[in-house]
Amino acid sequence: TQSHGGIDPTMQVPIQPQALEELKTLTASFIPPTGEPLSASFLDEKALLRFLKARDFNVKDAYKMWCKWVVWRMEYKADEITETEVKKEIETGKAYWFKHDKQGRPCLIVRPARHHPSQRDVRETMRFAIYLLEEGIKRAEECGVEQVVVLFDRKGVTMKNFDRSLFAMMKELSGMLQAYYAERLACFYVLHVNWIYWTLYKIVSPFLNKRTKEKIKILKHPSDLTHYFDIECLEEEHSGRTTEPLHTSNSYVGENDSSEAMVAPTVSS
Repeated sequence: TQSHGGIDPTMQVPIQPQALEELKTLTASFIPPTGEPLSASFLDEKALLRFLKARDFNVKDAYKMWCKWVVWRMEYKADEITETEVKKEIETGKAYWFKHDKQGRPCLIVRPARHHPSQRDVRETMRFAIYLLEEGIKRAEECGVEQVVVLFDRKGVTMKNFDRSLFAMMKELSGMLQAYYAERLACFYVLHVNWIYWTLYKIVSPFLNKRTKEKIKILKHPSDLTHYFDIECLEEEHSGRTTEPLHTSNSYVGENDSSEAMVAPTVSS
């Protein structure tokens, strides 16, 4: 495998009790613009630790990041996006949760070849991305972990799968992930890399911080995934043994999907 950075993103960061207590004090006195009382989830110790880790335990920077997160969640109402609202996106099979890695972290499989810009609304796609993140966090916490992993399978991707609006969305989404989902992403595995990927990476990379870049791992072959996943947790095309159909609620692909939508494109790029 190849990584964009030399630091293991799964490395545990020592907790600094004093920094945590300082952040607790600051957040306890925060009054959001809406005037609403903060829910317990905003003041959860694990949440505060994620912001501290994301800002290398600089309390001032972590607090600024936390404040923006609170205001965004209250205004955007990310946790209120329903499955019905993003049903069309779900049915494409372009992204779905599928089992977990060796550390028990839920895995989001993304298949950009199933994204067709002319048939999709950018804002709807963005809402779908947030819906997936929210669902992934729920899955992670139910399993006793805090992070998720992403398998970005580019098989069959061509320039037909992209347009200018998508570039803007990717920038916005990468910024949103870093700003409002602090330390939720453990690793981002990429399969089938070619010149299109590197072109996109050059566009998006200036908006990625060092910590995020270090989480990106380029895999030369699907079999490399077995270093990070048990074969029972991988689909057959990813060198696994799982043959479960993707059109199940567990994978977030609608029951009424057409067979055409469910078959991974075979056009090489």
